[in-house]
Amino acid sequence: MITLFILLILATFLGMCVYALFRARKTQADAMQFQTLLGEVRLTRIADTPADGRVHLSGRVTGKGGATVSAPFTGDDAVWARATLQSNIGQVAKEWIESVATIVVDDGSGKVVHLQPLEAKVRLPEVCVSGAGHADRIAAYLAAQEWKPGPDTTYFEYESALRPGDTISVLGTVRGRGAAYRESAATLELSAEDGELVIFDADEEKKLPEASRRNAGCAMYGIAFFAIAMIVTAILGYAR
Repeated sequence: MITLFILLILATFLGMCVYALFRARKTQADAMQFQTLLGEVRLTRIADTPADGRVHLSGRVTGKGGATVSAPFTGDDAVWARATLQSNIGQVAKEWIESVATIVVDDGSGKVVHLQPLEAKVRLPEVCVSGAGHADRIAAYLAAQEWKPGPDTTYFEYESALRPGDTISVLGTVRGRGAAYRESAATLELSAEDGELVIFDADEEKKLPEASRRNAGCAMYGIAFFAIAMIVTAILGYAR
């Protein structure tokens, strides 16, 4: 009976390691894909951007005309925000996005970029806001969305936000001279044509080495637990 109990505990830990390894490998694959995409174009000043083609730009972001939205869980002013409910193993149960229609990216070079964030893949770090003094705001937002969690289910609230004045980078396609210069010679428009439109911050470039370390760590723990399980089984079997 004791042998079975010990093996069940070891099997549980081994299963957790395997799941963590799966998530780490998925994160690493996503990070590698992003790094490949990033390596296709070099960072360019907005003023030096060609009239068409893929571009990599960086600058401070605002909502067009000063527009903002309220972040779902914190209520902070933002131009784009995503809120998620996640289980204790990181599975996303529900997601909400609040966004302005158009954001403006300005790098001080004399031209700006307009883009629609709802067309983009936004890669920003998530922050857990559970128990951070936002309980009333979170409860009110979930009630407004008519979200009802299942019985005996615990979720953790996470939020990522792009705030006015934040510095971001963008990978996208200039729409072409006719559309790109529709408003003025000082304005470009990016789209998801001929590839993804990606909005990200400096933390994204650090994710590949972090994912690789996490991947190696999970593999090492999995192997260690498997070895311990085999040793314990052999010892207990010999003792009989």
